[in-house]
Amino acid sequence: MIPSSNEKQKSTCKPIVTTRLPGPFMPPKKQNHHKAYDDMAEIEEYKKIQKLLSPLKLGPKERSNLTRVLKQLERMPSNLDNDKLFEPLAKMQNQTHAILPQCQVQLEEMITLSQFPSRSLKGFVRKVLHAPTLGLYIIKQIPINTRDERSHLREWISKWQKYQKKCKYLTEINATFWNSPEGCVSIVAEYTQNASLADIVDTIGSVNEKSAALIAKGALECLSFFHRKNICFGGLVPAHIIVTKKGNVKFTPRHERWLSAPSNELEADIYELGYMILMMLIGELDIFDVTEDNDCCFLHSIQQQFFLSKLSIEARDFLCLCLKSSPTSRGKVGDLLNHPWLSMPHYKGPDVNLTEIISLCIPSGNNALESAEKQLEHVTKALKVVLMGQHYRSESVPCPKELADDLGLSVDFVRDKVHKAFSEL
Repeated sequence: MIPSSNEKQKSTCKPIVTTRLPGPFMPPKKQNHHKAYDDMAEIEEYKKIQKLLSPLKLGPKERSNLTRVLKQLERMPSNLDNDKLFEPLAKMQNQTHAILPQCQVQLEEMITLSQFPSRSLKGFVRKVLHAPTLGLYIIKQIPINTRDERSHLREWISKWQKYQKKCKYLTEINATFWNSPEGCVSIVAEYTQNASLADIVDTIGSVNEKSAALIAKGALECLSFFHRKNICFGGLVPAHIIVTKKGNVKFTPRHERWLSAPSNELEADIYELGYMILMMLIGELDIFDVTEDNDCCFLHSIQQQFFLSKLSIEARDFLCLCLKSSPTSRGKVGDLLNHPWLSMPHYKGPDVNLTEIISLCIPSGNNALESAEKQLEHVTKALKVVLMGQHYRSESVPCPKELADDLGLSVDFVRDKVHKAFSEL
């Protein structure tokens, strides 16, 4: 059957799509005047909406006043300080950072590079590589047997993370994870090539006065942060004070006694620091034979005082103030920071920089170039496994400078290997 011309016209016409607005937005139909005037409420409502949507009709005076107000609103207030304007925003950001975790890292994204014993925290720690960011961290697993131990651990970690934002002399704790099957807490902290005071004494023995003064100044800066808040740090030992490869002094966490001493024992921190500086200058970690009839200080009560001639007068005076027998006679942190021994132009003894001493104390595990390249090959293979299914642009691949410095290889060589691994994902 052949369709008629009218049917052909109907079949070829495009369908008309209409949008249906609510009643007040639709104009009244003019075709049927009787039907339109029957619903007067709808017409009045349409007129009101049309009046509201029409532009404002202002006279010349009102229009000039409106323009002047708008210009004043656009201007930046010149009588206010910019810091005061952004102070509420800064407070809100600080509160947000206090609630949110500091580092979005996951344990399954970590690649273990090595394992070594820890002096600051008992047991072993793992040096790991965070695959998405190519950042180096250390992970320490602390076994927890009771709920009280877990509560105590969570308390001191929260305190440490609170203070590390304001004090640059504290090692950063980035994240913590609770491992239920193994019953332990995994602490993820920053990794720095460093050596503790115990490592320095064990490796090279006595330290020159110039380096000891720099370490004492950095430690006093950290203690001053807590003493200003009337907080006793507590439990200072040589294994918990580290010096980075760049010569910066930092305190590592120690949850057994940290912040557990009462606030009226601030002098105990001064005594412990002075004792450690004395051990560094002598090169001995053992307890000395002392006489109990000396009322001055621990320094002058040591029976073998032949080493005192090796120290300058300023160094002896500094140690005497720190090691006074009476706690009330010991120097305060502020007074010790202004002591002449910490800012002398020339020190007694050899002129050796602190960074040179630390470079001798940091163990280099990559003596041979072949072993470093072989380890880099294992790292690139692990990156492909951990980041499987993810895609990275060449410009979004992070710079592997930290990894290159740790392996002892050139940054360009490591970058080429890492970029190749990311391109094969």
